[in-house]
Amino acid sequence: MHSKGISMLVTSFCLLGVSALLGVPAQAAPQSSSTLPRGETPAAPSKAQAAGAVRYEFTQYATPSPDNPKLNQSQLMAADLALDYKTSSTTSRLDFTGGKYLDLNNSYFSVQELYTSARFRGDALTVSAGRKIEFWSQVDNDWQLGLWEPKYNIDALRPVNQGLTGLFVSSRYKDVEVLAYVSPIFVPTINPDISEKDGSLRSDSRWYKTPSDTGSVLNRDTKLAYSISMPELNKLVSNPGAGMRLRYGGHEPGPWASANFARKPINSLFIKYDYNLALQATGSQAEVDVSPTVSYHRLYGADAGWLFERSMLSVSFLTDEPETEKPENDKDALGENTTDWIKQEPGRLKIYAVHSQTQVDVPGFVEPVTLALDYLKADEEETRDIDETGEVRGSLFPYRLNYTNAASFRVGASTRLYGRPLLTSLRYIREFDQQGSLYSLMGQYLPARDWTLTVGVDLLGPDDGSETNTDKRFLNQFRANDRVYGGLSYVF
Repeated sequence: MHSKGISMLVTSFCLLGVSALLGVPAQAAPQSSSTLPRGETPAAPSKAQAAGAVRYEFTQYATPSPDNPKLNQSQLMAADLALDYKTSSTTSRLDFTGGKYLDLNNSYFSVQELYTSARFRGDALTVSAGRKIEFWSQVDNDWQLGLWEPKYNIDALRPVNQGLTGLFVSSRYKDVEVLAYVSPIFVPTINPDISEKDGSLRSDSRWYKTPSDTGSVLNRDTKLAYSISMPELNKLVSNPGAGMRLRYGGHEPGPWASANFARKPINSLFIKYDYNLALQATGSQAEVDVSPTVSYHRLYGADAGWLFERSMLSVSFLTDEPETEKPENDKDALGENTTDWIKQEPGRLKIYAVHSQTQVDVPGFVEPVTLALDYLKADEEETRDIDETGEVRGSLFPYRLNYTNAASFRVGASTRLYGRPLLTSLRYIREFDQQGSLYSLMGQYLPARDWTLTVGVDLLGPDDGSETNTDKRFLNQFRANDRVYGGLSYVF
């Protein structure tokens, strides 16, 4: 028996609802957020712009997948489209990407931004409605944490930024800006699509970890057969959130500072599960009913730094405090439990980071070479699974962050090959807690004005690559996902 993917189903519903409210199609394309705090676009005459690309990508993994040979490689056809319309007092934006994996028979779409903004008294007051990417936290941007804004996270090494969905009000006076956000609905981070097959949870993705098919139930080893139970969509979508950010400076060289706070749903869906009801009928096999659920958290953060002509230095702090909510069991007419739900309870996060970035003129390169150095330290409490009494019953997926003690070095350069632009980027991450490294290298060559050729390699290198390494954290869990990729894009 097959089930529709949880993440895609929820997101499709949410985006169609937002589109109906705004009166535009539910479609948009990837946009990365700026490394530096962003200001509003200045007023301009009426102007419409469109840009996009049609691309083919091929990916080959170095290690075969033992569970699904189809995942040894992938072929993707995709289209990106960005539409902007500006007048002297309004700005509207629509970003869309959609694609189809030719060898996996599945398709996807993603909406990053879909909003309309109106400006009053110049740029003193801006009101926006829809799905919009904003600057909230420097550390959240630099490390792609996805705590403030959701991600399109089908590929864990290349997550795509997505905006929050709701009403945004920004007020600015000289160097001080206040941004407030409120939303009656919740659109989650999109993770790999999941389906049920022969009692197991499966995904056509190398970035999904299948839960164990055996476990301890009532103190005995038991075979587990999973099924997905979707709650009413209203229970997932109708979860309001609100937040605000206060910022000083950041638009011109000099000091800048920012503080942020929010109470909103955690962007990633969690799960609750019940594996007790089928034990009497099936003996050594338990049918595990799995259902997505929403958890809330409070975010507190601050950033401070100095912006130079060609450089930037900042320090950041971000605290994530999840709200504990015990699962509620169904009851019969006599008040007896008919279910025994166990729910994930995410742990608290305290994150500290340093970010530095500069541009250096190097002979042979047509533009300054960009260098960035980052360090992140996170105190992470493990995600635990609790029952209705608050008793801990295990921990299926204990970790939320990919990195907890890591240094990152990035280089971006532009030169010319046979008179045409050649762009290269390199990133190296050393994770001290996981005792491993990540190497990412990508090159883009423009043989003609409208064409781009892309090649790249990603290597996940734990110090201990043996089968005895049972570390469940990111680099060790996905150490078999070394890959090379390439693609050709037509840009218009």
